[in-house]
Amino acid sequence: MEHLNQSLDHFFLNDSNVVVIKGDWGVGKTHFWDSYFKDRKEAKLFTQIAYSYVSLFGKNSIEQIQSEIFSCAVKLASDEEIDEYADAVALQNNSVSSYLMDLAGSQSSKVKEAVKKGAGWARKNLGMAKDLPYLNKISSLIDKFGNAFISKYIVCFDDIERKGKGLKIKDLMGLVDELAKRKNCKVVLIFNEKSFDEADDLKQFESYREKVVDVELLYRPTWQNNLDHVFSERDFGWEAAREVVRAFDIVNVRVIKKIKQLYAHHSDFFNAASSTVVHEFNVHAAVLAWAYFSVGTHPSCHEIKARMAGGSWASLLQSKSEGDTQEFRDFVATASDLRLVDSIFIGPIIKYLEQGYPDKSKLLECIKKLEADHHVRRLSSEWNSTWDLYKNSFGDDLNVITGALKTFLEQGSPKNRFGDFLTALDFLEDVGQDVDDVVERFIAEHAEDIKSGWYGSSFDIRNERLKEAFQTVAIEVRVKDIDEVTYRMASKRFWDDEDYSFLKKRTVEDFYSWMKTNPEDLYRKIQNGLFLFKNYNGTGAQKQEYDDFLGTVYEALRKVAGESALNAKRVKDLYGVE
Repeated sequence: MEHLNQSLDHFFLNDSNVVVIKGDWGVGKTHFWDSYFKDRKEAKLFTQIAYSYVSLFGKNSIEQIQSEIFSCAVKLASDEEIDEYADAVALQNNSVSSYLMDLAGSQSSKVKEAVKKGAGWARKNLGMAKDLPYLNKISSLIDKFGNAFISKYIVCFDDIERKGKGLKIKDLMGLVDELAKRKNCKVVLIFNEKSFDEADDLKQFESYREKVVDVELLYRPTWQNNLDHVFSERDFGWEAAREVVRAFDIVNVRVIKKIKQLYAHHSDFFNAASSTVVHEFNVHAAVLAWAYFSVGTHPSCHEIKARMAGGSWASLLQSKSEGDTQEFRDFVATASDLRLVDSIFIGPIIKYLEQGYPDKSKLLECIKKLEADHHVRRLSSEWNSTWDLYKNSFGDDLNVITGALKTFLEQGSPKNRFGDFLTALDFLEDVGQDVDDVVERFIAEHAEDIKSGWYGSSFDIRNERLKEAFQTVAIEVRVKDIDEVTYRMASKRFWDDEDYSFLKKRTVEDFYSWMKTNPEDLYRKIQNGLFLFKNYNGTGAQKQEYDDFLGTVYEALRKVAGESALNAKRVKDLYGVE
């Protein structure tokens, strides 16, 4: 942006009077101008008397604008220069000055002096305000005549495209021309010409452009420019924000600020979270904030959520259809760069965007679950690497292998990977490692699961102490009811002989009665539990036996379907049973 700074420096140092700073909506034109003005003011570049910033948002008359130019002036010159300037203006505008002095009447000399120098200076520069005695009684009239005192100002008109309907562009450009040529002011116009509400406004501006405007500057920042305006490298989420802002080429400062605000409202929840979990939240939060706040034809938050469901950027690439817009295809390409997934954070993030505050309990629940999932994935990766080393080496790597297996036993979740737990235990014992502490800790921590029959009876347990713990539990105690068995099967994704032996004795009425209790996670217990038997690929008597069992379950579902049209639809859509 240095070339724009140099262009503005040249504008203020030569005889040009009107400059336009234009650019797309939200790219930071006002922020750029404010930064430039502040820097150059400190460097004492300006020779003007005062500076007035006027947003035209909702303004409907030239009188409103003139009043605001005068009353909101901020001094640039010294007090001595201002005194000299005020005297000169008062003399040049003698009739107005005399009229205002007559209005002041016999009031104090301080009030007369305030009037003489203009109400804008009285309020802003000389430390007075409208609540001073008697000044408030004439202040509206001072504002009315204030235009007579405006000279040698810097005036910035912002938000031109958002003016009120009562204000005509031709009248505004007439005021700009007057300020520039008759009042010796430097005028800065900031707007997005693509955003004029009415075609006639743009037409009027074009007709006055050549006559009034001396310099036109296009503000077109890079994503890096505007990211640096909002974020520092120390801010929470900076790395993820940088990835997303770069990937989507986001130059809208407002959108980047919304991303940072979202981070600020959630950062405290992630104080103890791993960097992997934090990054997953931050990347998806930035993408969804962009989709929610950006203006354009890109996919909405809900479309992203629907198309990502159950998959990742890779599944998006596979699911493209002829009906997809070019904008959606562009989004898919960018999603693949960011490695987006169907994150459990997507729902809470969208809820925050729509309601304006975070769902603390849901977020903490998501963080806890994701931490566990990442932990399992990391251990799985380390587990596979350990066995690859064992299989593909004749080197002296016993310490490396046993160390990795001990870590797996200490940090892993035997409840979900009991077979791997036993494999690691047996390996360590085979190479002479002491596993007594690991076994005792497992028995103590999982006593309830052992007693309830969670682990079933299909595992070959070699460790004597562990075998003894399992043998103390009577088989009949392990199996209690359909709900417990289906829960265990759905969680482990397999069945053992004990489970099947119990289930095959159940009747249609048994399954129907259980379904009608509306147990927790009913769908998962049927699909991932009872329907596991659909995956059996064998033939012969065993296959027929499993099919007969499934037939019993189907009949129970049909009985439920016969109760109402709604249940019939549920059974058909969710379970594929007519």
